[in-house]
Amino acid sequence: MTSSKAISSWSFVPFFRLYILVMDMNRTVKEILLDALQELLEDQLKAFKWRLKNTKHYERKIPAAKLEKADVIDVVDCMCHFYGESKAPTVCISVLESINLKDVADDLKKAVENDQPEASLEEDVEHQPKRQKTASETEYRLEYRNYIKKTFRVMKDPNSLLGECVPLMERYSELIILDKHRPEKDRKHEIRTLGSRHDKIMRNHCSITIQKLLQPDESGFIPDVVVLQGAAGIGKTMTARRIMLDWACGELYQDLFDYVFYIHCRGMNLGTEEKSMADIILAQGANEDAIKGMLRNPQKLLFVIDGFDELRFSIDQPEDCLCSDPRKKASLSVLLSSLFRKRLLPKSCLVITTRPTALLKLRLLLETETLSVRYAEILGFSPEDRKEYFHKFFQNEEQARKALQVVEQNEILFTMCFVPIVCWIICTVMKQQLDRGEDLVQTSNTVTAVYMLYLSSLFKSSKTHGKRLVETNLRGLCSLAADGIWKQEILFGEEEIQKYGLDQEDSLPLFLNENIFKRDIECICAYSFLHLSFQEFFAALSYVLEEENEALNPEKPNCDVKAVLDSYRTSRPDLALTVRFLFGLLNEEERMRNLKEKFGWKMSPKIKELLLQWVKNTTKTKIVRISERNPELFALLYELQDEDFVKSSLDTVTEVELNASSFSEIDVVNLSFCLNYCHNLEVLNVEHYEYKHNVFEGDDHYPDEGEGELLRQPQLYGKIGKQEPVKHFCEAVMYWSSKLREIRLYNCNLTAGCYEELSRVLVTSQTLVKLDLSRNKLGHSSTKRLCGALGDPGCKLQTLTLENCQITAASCGDLSSVLRTNQNLIELNLGYNRLEDSGLKFLCEGLNHSNCKLQSIRLENCNIKAGSGGALTTHLNVQRALSSALSTNQNLTKLQLSGNKLRDSGLKFLCEGLKHPNCRLKSVGLAECDLTAACCEDLSSVLRSNHFLEELDLSSNELEDRGMALFWGALEHPNCNLQKLQ
Repeated sequence: MTSSKAISSWSFVPFFRLYILVMDMNRTVKEILLDALQELLEDQLKAFKWRLKNTKHYERKIPAAKLEKADVIDVVDCMCHFYGESKAPTVCISVLESINLKDVADDLKKAVENDQPEASLEEDVEHQPKRQKTASETEYRLEYRNYIKKTFRVMKDPNSLLGECVPLMERYSELIILDKHRPEKDRKHEIRTLGSRHDKIMRNHCSITIQKLLQPDESGFIPDVVVLQGAAGIGKTMTARRIMLDWACGELYQDLFDYVFYIHCRGMNLGTEEKSMADIILAQGANEDAIKGMLRNPQKLLFVIDGFDELRFSIDQPEDCLCSDPRKKASLSVLLSSLFRKRLLPKSCLVITTRPTALLKLRLLLETETLSVRYAEILGFSPEDRKEYFHKFFQNEEQARKALQVVEQNEILFTMCFVPIVCWIICTVMKQQLDRGEDLVQTSNTVTAVYMLYLSSLFKSSKTHGKRLVETNLRGLCSLAADGIWKQEILFGEEEIQKYGLDQEDSLPLFLNENIFKRDIECICAYSFLHLSFQEFFAALSYVLEEENEALNPEKPNCDVKAVLDSYRTSRPDLALTVRFLFGLLNEEERMRNLKEKFGWKMSPKIKELLLQWVKNTTKTKIVRISERNPELFALLYELQDEDFVKSSLDTVTEVELNASSFSEIDVVNLSFCLNYCHNLEVLNVEHYEYKHNVFEGDDHYPDEGEGELLRQPQLYGKIGKQEPVKHFCEAVMYWSSKLREIRLYNCNLTAGCYEELSRVLVTSQTLVKLDLSRNKLGHSSTKRLCGALGDPGCKLQTLTLENCQITAASCGDLSSVLRTNQNLIELNLGYNRLEDSGLKFLCEGLNHSNCKLQSIRLENCNIKAGSGGALTTHLNVQRALSSALSTNQNLTKLQLSGNKLRDSGLKFLCEGLKHPNCRLKSVGLAECDLTAACCEDLSSVLRSNHFLEELDLSSNELEDRGMALFWGALEHPNCNLQKLQ
């Protein structure tokens, strides 16, 4: 129980305290608070501290650790620090009243009113009764919200026609927003990476929401001002508009602000007459009758100021010029400076968006003792947000899926889609292509074309800078980029910025980010491009531009185009994208014309000749090898999109080899485009390794040792065969060189459409004699289609390899028909397909035909037993067919049956055919056929009677010594001509 003594001391207030509070005039806020609290008894102070640390005031509370051992002076300092001197008295009074010290609270109110008459006590919206709003005030607010909804629910795309708008939510996806600084190492890594590594970095960022921008952090800090920085096109304006719309819809900041106003800095540049802040608020759609109520509660106002970096006038006004009266007219420079520096409507809150290059200027205005500022950075879209943006943009699941599929396969473009304006450019172009019924894979823009569109969009948005200034900045920017690429630098200090004339007022370009890093005991400012790929683009632009006078082209970077190309070929693979942009920028019909029209720039006439010579040196061996380690040649030529250049570059090429772990559809389009101009091409060899896998699941004998081993993990988006990219490749075959002799497409995930195109090639080509489709799934229908082409009189094919193509006995009838009709085919490889005895019977019927000219057939690992198991009728049919084929076909010289479980009984009937006088076999493969010594007598008989046989492979069979002894005698027989025995 509480003692009576404690109760009386709890309510007792010494008379002299009141006297001191009244008589001691003109004290500071801290002195007033100190006087009010220093006479509290120990228990009273303890209760005060407990209530203070456990209660939120103005959306925040003082951390418990700050008050645990605090004395009265510390408590006063904490309240003034956390709530500001203007709000601390209100907090103190609220806490005193909550612990039943109303007399002390009333005395404190009087003291504040007497000593600080200019500072009126604010309402603590958390703990004081809210003033009832009149009906007219409620109507004004509702009317204003409806106006904001109508204004901000739609937006205009950069290419909108007159009166054309789209809903904001069809263009807005969540953005990554960070409120913490990133270390220099992390920033460098983010700038450099592409593809899956960049995706991983973006996913790992701990993003905050718009809602949390004005909420207290872990330490209880609540900002008065939020600065949202971000590069050009990163989504700052979209975020600002989303804040406006969400507030108007009742989804954001409802308890914090009665009114939210939007100030667009670009529009402010157009104003010349003096205005008051009341005039600016009225221009936002507010009601004039409501202005008085708004200004009476400035703590309930939020100003969203969009595009601080776009202001063309200085707002760094002297202190004595600032304005504190919201109804007083002044220049826009004075008004904004007063608002930023909290001289005007000091209790209002601000959200300011800016590009990083204007951050230093803004920081000088905001960083004062009385302001609480939170800095946050918009990084753009995460991989998931990019996909969401595509679906929102297209409003059509099928179109969005097609567009995403193409973009995801191009790791450069998909990475750059973290920038919302790049996302919009790509979606806009692809939507127009899909609406025209075009194939996105065939008609999608090159990487250079997309970056040119990005450059144009930002140049268009920067018209307030003055065209000549922007052109000059871009030339300096190009030189900075080239110098950095050559030196492998991505962060630039003030010296480099000054060196290229980018340090003047309003001349920092649109494309640079400002970064603040800790170095030892101080902070440094460094500049970077939004991403390394943008630096590479501007570096390439620097090399291809025709030189102007020194004033517009500062110190030339210490390397030229030839040095870049030679370094790329020999020791600098990091220059790959720069070189690609070099080629892409030299397209005369589009890129060069656009640069001349927009900037008045001309391309150096020497560059194109130099690039052509460099490509010719690459192809002078007549063989072009494209692999993961060297994938670029065809991509470079495709980027240029110049038919004459490509034709001249590839005129001497006779053989193309492509070997990569994964090709995307874009890679195949690049290949198809270039092969159209290889008019002397004779050999095409494409290998695509994805996974080794067991074709015949459950049978440990198929196909080869090393099953299930992952050869190489694909790194690019997409794989060959997805959505039939090789179909485009095969279509290009129709237009290739009339000299094409050989095509090898190994493990390329070919689809039905691909086989259809290849079938046409087989019928029309007069030079194609060799086709290898190993490790592609054929199936019965595709095999039938190919066989139809092989049986056509126009087919000139001589060698066909279909190893491990999942062909079954069901297709062997069609293959048998090919053997009966195609008199050009001399080699057939069907190894590692489950043909079984029934399939062998069909093939033997074809071999037995008089028109069959086949010389070699490979049937290893085809699950053939040749009558060594199964029904007796099947035995006899297979045995007769095999014996008949060997005794009839005098063209057949090579038979490979290794890996089939023939066993001794099956081999017996094979030997009968081998001993026939008409058998002309020179090579027989019987390795790993489950043979024993019992079969050696039959084999010895073959050696003594067949004087054509020269090679015999019996490896991996259990023949034992007694079986081999029989061979030695047969080898000495005069009819035996065997030269090689395994």
